[in-house]
Amino acid sequence: MKKEEILMKAADLVSNSRQESHGDTFKNHEQIAEFWNTYLDDKLKPMASITPDEVAMMIGLLKVSRSQMGKCNIDDYVDGAAYMAIAGELKLERGEIMGEITRQHVMKLNKEGK
Repeated sequence: MKKEEILMKAADLVSNSRQESHGDTFKNHEQIAEFWNTYLDDKLKPMASITPDEVAMMIGLLKVSRSQMGKCNIDDYVDGAAYMAIAGELKLERGEIMGEITRQHVMKLNKEGK
């Protein structure tokens, strides 16, 4: 696909079907901004950085916002679930999430000196 074809496809999407499936463009982005502002409250400080798992969370929030606008689109729910799963995996890889079972296992390993 050439760049001109990509642009024509994008123009078609933002001009036609997206309005129907995602609702009013301004209202949709306004709501996404509200979600992101709330989520980023502590991150909007000087030298604060956003982690990869937070990016996935924010895209998940975008999907939550889209699910509330326009016609019901099951892809918003599937995509939202996928991004939340990605966020969880990325956060686990950084060792920042510990459920009770994991916490108990880590405590046991610490007692055993492993």
